[in-house]
Amino acid sequence: MNIKILALDCPNCRRFEEHVHTAIQNLNIEPEIERLTDAEDMINLGIASSPALIVDDEIKSSGKVLSVEQIERFLQSQ
Repeated sequence: MNIKILALDCPNCRRFEEHVHTAIQNLNIEPEIERLTDAEDMINLGIASSPALIVDDEIKSSGKVLSVEQIERFLQSQ
């Protein structure tokens, strides 16, 4: 599983990234994780707002700070 976390340097993005890492720990999985912080990366991937979560090249969310439980559901469905 490949997870891309698109997060700029803002409080919401930092909180979102913490939620992703907590979900990964809760599920006891070891995905490949990429953290993208460049606005150009976001544009190239078709993301309009951060934070964003991409799992196995599928955009799962953008512009929202998902809860740990919401992230877990996305990761379990892969």
